Amino acid sequence: MSLSSNYQLELGDSYKGVPLEEDFYSKLWITKEFAPPVRTKYSKRDTYREVLNWSPLEFLNLNGALSPLQTLSTRFSFTKIQNYEETTGTPLTEDTLEWPNMRLSMRSIEKFPLFKLGRLDDVNTDFEYSKKDVEKHSISHQLANNWLNIWRYRFFDKFNFTVTYKEANLQEENLKTGTITKESESISRSGQVNFNLFNNWTFFLRYEWNTSEEMTGAPLRPTKQTVSHTPSLRVYSQRIELKEFRPPLFRQGITTRLKVDSTIKADIKRNKLDAKANSDTYSLSLSAEGDASENIRFRLGVDCSRRHYPDKSQSVNDYWAIAGYLRVTITF
Repeated sequence: MSLSSNYQLELGDSYKGVPLEEDFYSKLWITKEFAPPVRTKYSKRDTYREVLNWSPLEFLNLNGALSPLQTLSTRFSFTKIQNYEETTGTPLTEDTLEWPNMRLSMRSIEKFPLFKLGRLDDVNTDFEYSKKDVEKHSISHQLANNWLNIWRYRFFDKFNFTVTYKEANLQEENLKTGTITKESESISRSGQVNFNLFNNWTFFLRYEWNTSEEMTGAPLRPTKQTVSHTPSLRVYSQRIELKEFRPPLFRQGITTRLKVDSTIKADIKRNKLDAKANSDTYSLSLSAEGDASENIRFRLGVDCSRRHYPDKSQSVNDYWAIAGYLRVTITF
């Protein structure tokens, strides 16, 4: 178990029209105002933070199906911020509390009997939750919650999977009127699998699905309802042997080991409140880098993208974009 405690004090003054003869560079802070008073801003910020890292079951000697419990690790943090500002005579007091803020992690979950039903290995998971409370005295109160869950595992000793779920919501209240002026919620889901082929090539298949909704005003009205789908494929290799390869602008062929990286991606966005904001974006990038000699390194590539608006009234904004580049680095 480890516990760390921190306290931070920040003081700030802003002045206008400071006399040239004033020697303030050698002072840690300014303890008085100049004559005549020309302070335009004053700020004071106190930050308290506690962080606890604890593995509650590490002292046990667990074997077999119970051994994953011994890998359980936790992290808890508590943060409190008190901020006071005064700008041109107008005071503002803001209190921020981040609690609870926790993270739970567990490894080797495949040893549990339930996970032995399939060919799963190296099953790990992380869970995070945080709550943030921000109050501007006599003005507004904001409450935000965030959840994150990640699962990682290997299937048939070849395919590495990562599954992520993330959710966030926020509510804001006007303290002057006692009414809710904003509510929002967003959910993100993603899955990725990577595997190797032919010993030299690594493939990354990824899919993301994001939804977001927001209501603002008094009374609340929907101002945002969006959905996005983002599939992508990345192919990567850093061990391609080329003999007598001649890059552009090179007079003679070279023998080199190339690093090749390519990504193809689609980003499909849909806005339920405004069809004109719907868009489909497709992109492709290719790059390669290698050594032409002991002191010359090159990188070349091409990027292209296509954006299309399904709404016919926005078709004038459709476009293609293509860019190529060559970079040569010479070390003396």
